[in-house]
Amino acid sequence: MKPMALVLDHVFAFVAEGFPDEPVLEAAGYRVAFGRDHEGQGTANRLLLFAENYLELIWLARRREAE
Repeated sequence: MKPMALVLDHVFAFVAEGFPDEPVLEAAGYRVAFGRDHEGQGTANRLLLFAENYLELIWLARRREAE
């Protein structure tokens, strides 16, 4: 079998509700991009962008909706 390259698109990391550490990452020089509210899932996010991939910083925004 021929070997295949593994390409990583993005990784999820769960953070505190509302992502209070966003200013800390920005002050350290990271680019925190837009996020969105995941209506119907009870979560919200922001994206920490890199050259070819990103880290999705996600938190529980509405427990009842997530359940």
